[in-house]
Amino acid sequence: MAVTTLYEGTHIQEQQDQQRGRHLVASLQIQPGLRVLCESAASAVLYDSEVPRRCHLSFELAQNPLRCGGCKHARYANKQNQRSAWSSGHREECAALAACRPHVPPPTVRLVAKLFWRPNWLKSAGQPAFEKAQLRIEALEHHWVALPDSKKETYAQMAALTRHYMQSGKTDQTDLPDTKIIALMLARCACNNHTICDDELRPIGVGLFPTGALINHSCTPNAMQSFKQQQITFTALQPIAPGTEISISYIELAATHAERRQQLLGQYYFDIDSDLQGGRPGAKALLSCAAGHVSAEAYSSAPDHMDPADHALTGAHMASGSAGDAHVMAFTRSAPTNADQESFPCSSAHDSHDMDAIDDSCDVSAGRSLQAAFDAASASSSFTSGRLPQASSAEQPMQDLVHLQCWGAGFAGINQQQLLALARHMAHMLSQSKACLQSLSSQDPDRAKSLALSALQLADHMPAPMKALGSHHIWRMRIQEALMRACVDLGNDWPMVLSVGKKLVPVYELVYPKVWPSKGLHFAMLAKISVLLERNQEAVQYAGKALQQLQHTHPHSLVVEEVRQIMFESSRNLETIA
Repeated sequence: MAVTTLYEGTHIQEQQDQQRGRHLVASLQIQPGLRVLCESAASAVLYDSEVPRRCHLSFELAQNPLRCGGCKHARYANKQNQRSAWSSGHREECAALAACRPHVPPPTVRLVAKLFWRPNWLKSAGQPAFEKAQLRIEALEHHWVALPDSKKETYAQMAALTRHYMQSGKTDQTDLPDTKIIALMLARCACNNHTICDDELRPIGVGLFPTGALINHSCTPNAMQSFKQQQITFTALQPIAPGTEISISYIELAATHAERRQQLLGQYYFDIDSDLQGGRPGAKALLSCAAGHVSAEAYSSAPDHMDPADHALTGAHMASGSAGDAHVMAFTRSAPTNADQESFPCSSAHDSHDMDAIDDSCDVSAGRSLQAAFDAASASSSFTSGRLPQASSAEQPMQDLVHLQCWGAGFAGINQQQLLALARHMAHMLSQSKACLQSLSSQDPDRAKSLALSALQLADHMPAPMKALGSHHIWRMRIQEALMRACVDLGNDWPMVLSVGKKLVPVYELVYPKVWPSKGLHFAMLAKISVLLERNQEAVQYAGKALQQLQHTHPHSLVVEEVRQIMFESSRNLETIA
């Protein structure tokens, strides 16, 4: 029988049943653009790259921020924020960070430590419901049984580091949590955290929002999340009828069905194909080959379930004489250089288990227990209490393994030599694309642009029997995005930015819902570039499309005001010319 919990002052209610677990549904009709839920973070931290320029309390950008004299890590927009932070938890955090100096623990460690310090902060602030608030966090799923043993050992090591970090921040050592409890909290946060983004969807930190964590994933979501300081807001993207489950996307939607399935299985431990009518496709490879770090398979039909958009996202142009439907896709993963080839993408779901039943003596047959994970971690040379795990000198270098799949009538006559050549060519293209992203991260846009152009050349000149990747192919889209970012960072080739940006529009229309924040921000960027190039008609056109999206996804953002100004000024320029 379903259990229902009402949330006062909202349009939602929590339900729990055996099939869906805990989830949120609409209690009243919710129209597009309306707020579904707004919640403050139980714990939130900035990413290291954002710490020097953002307020530790509000997460807002701060000019000449004040630096904490104790830990030398936190910055504040003003004295008031600094005082507020001290009384709401920075006291323990400051002592812990000061004890670690000059090292700073990873964001996840700092986030989890704040979760364990939180009950004392709430209690000292006179909030009577602090115990209930902590229980809501502890009731979130941690999926310990479903975790691979290697990840359990990692959490065991991180738990020891977290406990040592917390010891430095507390005068009373009697109520420090056991490392096994910390390990479960680390696992819990890994599958319930939200990445906190700014208005332009750039990641700035991570936070745990206990109620928001109950909203399930859908590849066709009816809501989206946005952030203001340490608050998350869920907004309806379409009409949501009473009794309808609220859903968001946990991952980037610009991906094939197989890629999304693989990511959700690996990170959130559920299979989006579990409800497929008739089960998953059972196609067998007609031809396969492997050499070094590449492998490939050819099929007569799609080896995996395909969404309608996947036909375009995997489409291939064939050389003359090769007729019929043709599709190609490449998957990558990192592995030690001497690792054996494994089949991928993931083809089997993790078993589901009753997470509430997990304790220190959970059945090893269902996965390594907490005790076993700690025994293995303790035996590891990198597991030293009170120190960051050090990289072992025996660690093996990593390489990217590339697996190619092709199918359709266009590949009917392909031979093993051609298949291997195609796999190697795709691996080279993906290597160029990865190097491009690395150059962008290291702020070398010149090199990034060169690498992206080289990758696009490879996409346009594929070995026989192919000719080129399709115009909407997912890997072409990703390379074009990287090229656009490089040109924007360079700031000296706006015509190319506009040209590439236009090519991305039909792909975004294909992969994203009708209303989606990424689409609105992309149209806003095209409007700004059109203004720089004095193309007023295009500026008005793209500004209008941007506003159609942003009025729902960013209703109170400065981005909306900028786009409205572009619309006004470009329209006035057109009237003047006329």
